[in-house]
Amino acid sequence: MESSDKILKNIKKLSARNLGYMAAIIDGEGCVRIQRERILRISVGNTSTKLFKFLNKKIGGELFRLKRGMGKGSQFKRRKPFYSWRIAGDSAHFLLLKILDDLIIKREAAKWALKFKETFNHGVRYRRGGLPKSVWDRRKLISNKVNSHNRGKNL
Repeated sequence: MESSDKILKNIKKLSARNLGYMAAIIDGEGCVRIQRERILRISVGNTSTKLFKFLNKKIGGELFRLKRGMGKGSQFKRRKPFYSWRIAGDSAHFLLLKILDDLIIKREAAKWALKFKETFNHGVRYRRGGLPKSVWDRRKLISNKVNSHNRGKNL
């Protein structure tokens, strides 16, 4: 996995064509989500190794090969290997900023996801009490809005 700085540099270098293609990939095969009200993630799942070679070459990130029949008691037995690619945090935020206008299906989720970064006070450390309740409440609201799009509640 590349460092966040390298991924950010790679995203900055993407052409308009490749940014449009990234938006299409994420719209069709991807997922924008906030995990445990703490981290923004973009992931893409597919069986094509060509797609993941493209993602790795152009952006970087993490790549996983998932086992057949994912999930406990899964009835879906995969015939082909299934791959998942993901980026998180500042890299995911920056990519969403760059592709927002080209997104169609995931645009609303992306707009909410971009608001998530506003809940971070970079450089501020909270002591034992942690984040103020108002910040957690805001993160929970944003997380629910983003993640509800993944469950098809906003069709």
